[in-house]
Amino acid sequence: MATTDTTTTDAPSFGTLDLDRLTLGEVAKIEELSGLPLQRIADEDAPKGKLLAALVFVAERRNGHAIAWPECMGLTTDEAMAKLGMNGDVEDQGAADVDEDADPEA
Repeated sequence: MATTDTTTTDAPSFGTLDLDRLTLGEVAKIEELSGLPLQRIADEDAPKGKLLAALVFVAERRNGHAIAWPECMGLTTDEAMAKLGMNGDVEDQGAADVDEDADPEA
């Protein structure tokens, strides 16, 4: 049986969770739990708390870990990022955005 290349989109990945490889059920679960359509995930203005928890929920379940939704909601941002394999990414982005010479009172 021959294999065919699948067309991929430019959907972002969240550490080890590649959004192009999600099943439709996983997409629906992320949208249900986060309250956001999948297209808004990369939106800077989109709320991130439920979104990160939903991504962790799906990623952990995909990896065979029976994590509960309340457990995901109880994670710190650092813990959620670690579970998604994204520890360095967030810190690096934050450091790049800091203006050392900016007046904090302005």
